[in-house]
Amino acid sequence: MKKLPGGKLALALLALLGVSFVLLVFAKDEKLTNPTIESTYPSGLSAFAELLRRDGYQVSLDKKVRPQFHNGDLVLCVQVDKYRPPFASDHHIEKVEEAIDKFVNGGGAELRLKIPNDYEEASRDTTISEESPLPGLPAKKVAIRRLQDTPVPDGGERRLATTATAQWHDGRIVTVEHGLGATNRYLAQGDNAEVYLQYVHMLAPKGSRIVFPEALIDNIEHEGPLDSLGPWAVAGRTQAYLLALVVVGTLAIRFGSPLKEEVRQRSSRDMVDAVSEIFRRGGKAQYALSMALDDTYDRFRLGIGAPVGVSQAHLKERMPEALLQAVSMAEKTLQTGSDDGWGGQSRSLRAVQELDRQARAFEHDTRQRRQPA
Repeated sequence: MKKLPGGKLALALLALLGVSFVLLVFAKDEKLTNPTIESTYPSGLSAFAELLRRDGYQVSLDKKVRPQFHNGDLVLCVQVDKYRPPFASDHHIEKVEEAIDKFVNGGGAELRLKIPNDYEEASRDTTISEESPLPGLPAKKVAIRRLQDTPVPDGGERRLATTATAQWHDGRIVTVEHGLGATNRYLAQGDNAEVYLQYVHMLAPKGSRIVFPEALIDNIEHEGPLDSLGPWAVAGRTQAYLLALVVVGTLAIRFGSPLKEEVRQRSSRDMVDAVSEIFRRGGKAQYALSMALDDTYDRFRLGIGAPVGVSQAHLKERMPEALLQAVSMAEKTLQTGSDDGWGGQSRSLRAVQELDRQARAFEHDTRQRRQPA
């Protein structure tokens, strides 16, 4: 056999050491029981939960210290007889038991499975009977809180599971003293699956919700500060989140139809006044009047349909009397060159305004005459 070189042998040993470390850290120790429906290890209940789902039940895992139950639910509790030091805090277990007691007192149903804490030792002592099962014996009334003191039939070496049924106020409780058969390792052996399904059928019809409150076995989902205050605080937090979303989503967004900006429509007279005022302040009032006079001749020419280039004398002959007077006043103001102010306005500005007023009146009359009767 060819020997590995020293370097490759060292790498192989390091790889083996790494794999061993991973297994040491992450491997699950099955010496102690871990009966959670999330576990696929021998002591887990994942197979039992899947069996319940396939049988038509709804399986729910609740890790909260204050589990929530609804009418028609079946609470399936797993009790592990683990040792707890005197200084250990069982405050969370007390809260879970209070919630379960309240649910059962109100007419709910509970199924309890007791599983030993030392799974390895319990597995060594467990055997599967090859004989026919014994007929069931009717159970007498027992005190649920002192079930461990209640005498039960001795099954001898066959280690028969004993079951107690009790009426607790308005609810029912079924306790299975030996729930080891519901774990993944033993569920498929013998008639275990059928037996534990029958326990469930006794308490809840198919389609019901089965709740596993696993805070009892220290599988806890730790609550936040608001969760510890109660459901009202959680509801308030949810409403605050929704309000924040509404505020952010509607920020700077206008509701309803947009408001249309109202723009005041100005006439041509306003434009003429503004331009005239600009020219007047700039000392160009005569120039503004000259432009307004030329514009008046063009507007009149277009109104009567005269050709371009027709003389102003010809246009005056056809002008209405009011427009002709405004044109004559404007020409006279241009000839004299006098622009003394009167009443806050110059003669040129008044002439421009009169030209525009008479031109608009002429255009209005022209449109009226052209409209069909």
